[in-house]
Amino acid sequence: MEKQILAVVSFSQYKVKVLVAQFFNTKFNVLKVEHVTCDGFDGEHILNEQLIVSSLKKAFEHIATNLGASITNVIMIVPSIGMDRYHEKVTVFPQFSSTITNKDIVLALKKAMNSQVRQDKEIIFVNVNTFIANDTKYKKMPSNLEANSIILDMDQFVADKQLTYSLAACIEKAGVGILDIVLDSWALGKETAAIDASMKSSVIIVDIDRYKTLLSLYYHGRLISSSWIDQGYGTWVNAIVQAHQLQFDVAHRLLVQNVDLDKSKYGTHPIFLWQVKEQTYTTNQANIMECVESHIDRFIEEVHEVCQPIFAKSFGEFILTGEGSLLEGLSERVKKVTTIPTKIYVPETMGARDPSLSQCLGALYAYKDHLIYRHHTASCVNEVEFDTMIKSVKFNDTQDGTISKKVKGFFETKKD
Repeated sequence: MEKQILAVVSFSQYKVKVLVAQFFNTKFNVLKVEHVTCDGFDGEHILNEQLIVSSLKKAFEHIATNLGASITNVIMIVPSIGMDRYHEKVTVFPQFSSTITNKDIVLALKKAMNSQVRQDKEIIFVNVNTFIANDTKYKKMPSNLEANSIILDMDQFVADKQLTYSLAACIEKAGVGILDIVLDSWALGKETAAIDASMKSSVIIVDIDRYKTLLSLYYHGRLISSSWIDQGYGTWVNAIVQAHQLQFDVAHRLLVQNVDLDKSKYGTHPIFLWQVKEQTYTTNQANIMECVESHIDRFIEEVHEVCQPIFAKSFGEFILTGEGSLLEGLSERVKKVTTIPTKIYVPETMGARDPSLSQCLGALYAYKDHLIYRHHTASCVNEVEFDTMIKSVKFNDTQDGTISKKVKGFFETKKD
């Protein structure tokens, strides 16, 4: 089997994330993850292009140092700012032989990608929901199909053109090319399996970031819409910051480690001690909960208010993910306030068991889905450098046995 190492770049609020993984059939091993603080992007607007470029370069350099090979291309995740969905059915006729071939499908997808849309929008990708041939529906392109025509039931997804081009320019100025572009809501749907789960009921993914939360609706196996609310876990952290005069990072740790929405009574013993101008202060779980509980409840109520019309028409569920989802009892509190079934999604992939990486992991699967329409596979790292590193690892292992076979296996491609 041909080895394939892929890299994904995600732009979240005030942070750039890069994930590198190597695929083996349908599974992949995460090789490296980088989180780099970036004050140049607030999740919706580019505040300072140079800061974004610098953060990207820093992430790419760290990966090159640790992986032993430089990044050459990446899959870019685009925020669902101004996302729209255009649905159409296209009849495809054979152009290259007497029956429908993969080339005909590729040609139809290229035409769909080049369709005319509003000047402020850009087509991010096209997804084929079903293939209809000989009055039969298929989820995937059937092999050895003998048909004089085939109908493609497609969705075209567009997003803000200026933002898409500006973020792409930042990556290119950091010295790296773009292999593919994936919409963040689609990536979330792939990683959490919300797309498949929505065949019978509505699914809304609530991706909680620092100051904004992305709501993505899936129904009948399709991404229907995305919207944002101007609240996130940063509001909860800032409530602790203001009450205790602490730094944001310290307050964030207190939030994650001490908030428990399942409890009715909170601990009063000291959990944190700090000093300001020779004056010593302490706080406890009850103090922390007093700061944040009302803010969390208002957040849940706003999410419910936005989503209530959807659940009024059909049964469904919430899936919570993102950096702000890991609070003890959060899913139970959402279910209690909204009466909607709710669960937390944490990726199970080794090396990336972090809900803030759900988008990055989903982007890998989204890219793999479309590989059948590509003429060749591409790697996102310098293959010469990577092969040299592998040979060095093998040589060192032979010499002194310092690299275990288990670790070495993450970098080697199994033979078919």
